[in-house]
Amino acid sequence: MHMVEMKAAGWQDIDFDTVAVVSGASALFGYQPDHMAPKYWHLFVDPDRRIAEPTGFGYTHETYDDAEGAWQIIKQCLHAGKCVKGWHYENCLFVAYRETDAPDSREVYVIGQGPGEFNAWWTWSEFREWVAAWGQRDVGRHTERVPEAAPKHVALRVLRDLVAWSAEPPEACRRRQPNAKYGLAGIEAYAEDVADFPARPASYFEESAWQTCHAINPQWSIRNCSATYLRRLAHSRVFPGTANQHLLDAATEYRGAFKAWQEFYDQLGHHAPKGAWDTPPRRQPGGAAAQRWLAHERIAIEGLRAAPYQP
Repeated sequence: MHMVEMKAAGWQDIDFDTVAVVSGASALFGYQPDHMAPKYWHLFVDPDRRIAEPTGFGYTHETYDDAEGAWQIIKQCLHAGKCVKGWHYENCLFVAYRETDAPDSREVYVIGQGPGEFNAWWTWSEFREWVAAWGQRDVGRHTERVPEAAPKHVALRVLRDLVAWSAEPPEACRRRQPNAKYGLAGIEAYAEDVADFPARPASYFEESAWQTCHAINPQWSIRNCSATYLRRLAHSRVFPGTANQHLLDAATEYRGAFKAWQEFYDQLGHHAPKGAWDTPPRRQPGGAAAQRWLAHERIAIEGLRAAPYQP
């Protein structure tokens, strides 16, 4: 949704790979059995500022006390031609409104997903239900174009995060989820749980909140974003000499990790047939794929650690 806001504001050359990487999301991985919070830990590393740094897309969050306060903020932003991002399962975006003399007749057009997709006019009653369900928090909006950091500065920050967070997460993440495992240790713990038949029976995966979706989505898919970013970075020649070959090699490994995640997800993912976790022809290849993605990610991190890109 942040990227959609950027597109609407005129940032037409932006894509999801760039947003996922510069926001810090693609460098993160967290896992805690029976807990879905670690998959959202990218929200705790100030992604708005990180995205603004290379793109110039200034951003802020407006707080409100009640439905009327939220309505006034959204109306003012939309009147100025700026859509507004709200909290939801996977965010929602307010893109139009209808004002009337009678407050109960107000409507706002919203798009979003999770669970299911929606793309509709909300009545004032539905809008108030959204405020009640998601708390009196805040909404996000674009402010203005801000100065952009030098490409090399951004690239160094991205690479350092990929390496550092593979071993230890940002302090804010550790503070909020102290019992989770992070980085390579998190992926290793996840892979071990997948392979551990006695300790993690099929019913545990299919009936509890742990499920493949709850535990790791959307963390696996953005490994491919890291691959794309590193490949682009190498071809841009921001760094001299052999550093670019290291970046290309790491990109290949991240792509390999993504492909392994894909294979795992095809076997045991959220849309796998019921009973898949209790079926050896699916459980065993799925477990092997989980081990392969871990191996690819380890090699990628070691390659980045060895790359002579430091100034």
